[in-house]
Amino acid sequence: TIGQRKGLGVTFGKPKYVVKIGPEDIILGDNEDLLQYKITVNQLFWAAEVPAEGECLNVKLRYSAKEAAAELHFNDSSSIELTFKDPQRAPTPGQSAVIYRGNIVLGGGIIR
Repeated sequence: TIGQRKGLGVTFGKPKYVVKIGPEDIILGDNEDLLQYKITVNQLFWAAEVPAEGECLNVKLRYSAKEAAAELHFNDSSSIELTFKDPQRAPTPGQSAVIYRGNIVLGGGIIR
């Protein structure tokens, strides 16, 4: 998975991480290569009101992760772009992004 370090079967003298998985190859890189400011989220589900364009909300990319501030922009009715205030480590395609306003879950979707 993206961010994986152990069990790769190769050594480089310093830690390397999976930064991209393609149909025919796996790209390894440094920890810094895992940091991203923007992600696209599709397969949206809104449990509460749909947030406003440009609204700053909190987003969780992993169950154990802390919420991170992000600005929301609509690509279309089924896809959004989230721009984080601080870079996020290893947002992984296929995993969920959950969007909060305070302690209220607004909805979420799947990281593309």
